[in-house]
Amino acid sequence: MFKIVLVLVISLSFGMANDTKRLQDLEQFLNTLPQKTIIEKLNSVNFYFNQIVSAYDSLDNINHDEWNSMIDFILKGRGDCEEYAISKYKALKLTGIDTNKLFLMVVKEKTRPQNEFHLVTAYYENDENPLILDNLSFRVLPLIKRSDLEPIMIFDTNNTFTVTKSGKIDKITMSNFPQKLKLLEEQTKLQFNQYNISTNIHN
Repeated sequence: MFKIVLVLVISLSFGMANDTKRLQDLEQFLNTLPQKTIIEKLNSVNFYFNQIVSAYDSLDNINHDEWNSMIDFILKGRGDCEEYAISKYKALKLTGIDTNKLFLMVVKEKTRPQNEFHLVTAYYENDENPLILDNLSFRVLPLIKRSDLEPIMIFDTNNTFTVTKSGKIDKITMSNFPQKLKLLEEQTKLQFNQYNISTNIHN
């Protein structure tokens, strides 16, 4: 019995130490970003989060799918496209990038059998053809170079918009995505305080 308890204690201690290390690594990474150029920020964020294990699912039930915060994603060490996109979106906001240029984009992944829905992060330098951060690619590419993706809509914490094939904003539409994202933003802020994570920019 003593041996079982000892093993459990050791396993728990190891798990907590591992969680602390992951959060420390995240904090260190986030604090390297503000000094980088925009392109360096996009590439660094895409690469950093793409190293986390993927548990890919489609967004066929996107309205009912569970979305996890960046901190929960880091602690679990795995996630699906929502976790990647949401975490990249939040990390880029922390770098000081103009939030009016950042969106989450719902796309159809045309290479999959059922043209399944997928979520990516989009950075708009101009009115269309945003740069895409995707857990399916370590390269940050303009939308027009992602022939495998068909853009459907974009959203942030305020609005949802339909978009054209080039990613240009078409018209405002209704969805519960902004509210879900806003709640995650609030949760993440609380978690930053809970785990004493500090960054060079207010979160």
